[in-house]
Amino acid sequence: MSSFRCCAFVAGQRTQDDCDGDCDFQGGIKAVVWTDFLQGLVMVVSSFIVIILGLIHVGGFRSVLERNLEGGRIRELE
Repeated sequence: MSSFRCCAFVAGQRTQDDCDGDCDFQGGIKAVVWTDFLQGLVMVVSSFIVIILGLIHVGGFRSVLERNLEGGRIRELE
């Protein structure tokens, strides 16, 4: 029904082709938004996976903390 509201053949008004272009534009934007959302979700999930696997590989968070304290990269609170 919304596609029939723009059928105007008077100069200066929108034509049916203009309305079809708007629908295509809105559908394209919707696809881009969904793609960006899913890509962001994959990045966040994969970041957590890399952190967890890295901590497991080096022996846990305590091992990372001890190595950094010994190397002088972290100062202990006094």
